[in-house]
Amino acid sequence: MWVFMLLIIFIYYYLRLDLNKYRVLNAIIIFILSSLHEASFVLVLFIIIGDSVYNYFILKQRNKNFFYIVRLIYILFSIIGGLIILKAPGNQLRMSTAEYWYSMSFLKRISISIPVVSQNLYNFTNIDNVIPTIFVTLTLIYNYKKKKIKFRNILSVTIVLFSLIAIIFNSGWLYFVVSVLMFLNICIINYQEDNNELSVIWLSLYAVVFSMIITPEFGGKKGQIITCTFYDNKHYNIFKKI
Repeated sequence: MWVFMLLIIFIYYYLRLDLNKYRVLNAIIIFILSSLHEASFVLVLFIIIGDSVYNYFILKQRNKNFFYIVRLIYILFSIIGGLIILKAPGNQLRMSTAEYWYSMSFLKRISISIPVVSQNLYNFTNIDNVIPTIFVTLTLIYNYKKKKIKFRNILSVTIVLFSLIAIIFNSGWLYFVVSVLMFLNICIINYQEDNNELSVIWLSLYAVVFSMIITPEFGGKKGQIITCTFYDNKHYNIFKKI
């Protein structure tokens, strides 16, 4: 729950003050949050990167070298903080007991984990997934009420149809397609409504969830969907039953 609160507080801080004021304070907050938990590290890092991309491509702030130097400093502080939590004894122990997982190729790992993580994205017992799912749902409702552009409505209907198909067939890859369509829909809506900061937040929230595709703990938390430690081929059979 405390991680959940950290995510909410930093999102509120970003929307209220952005990252252009109080640079020293921002760097301190970024470092502290990144060093407290893996989820807050991913969220903070992607908000910084997403905000920088937004300023470069949307606001076209391409001649402000100092602006991007500050952003690079923010990223450096976030990475240093993240390395502290990733190098913590507990995380190192979990990594050392997942030898079979890390012995597989990267493509093999993500081909196994993407459908599982995508399906878990709609598991409301996982509190990490509640925020982005509610966020997307409210945006879709807003899109329906505006009814400005037909393409947006068509995309929303497509998302609903794919969601129903994914539920019927219980397919992780179909859930992944739904997630990608939601991403496109959110970006289009926010771009047209000039609310691109919300796209940055959306991307960061989903980065928290999908960062699990490179770890052996697909459910994000023990006891949810899957938590598996690989010791031998016997444990690998778990995935064949999904």
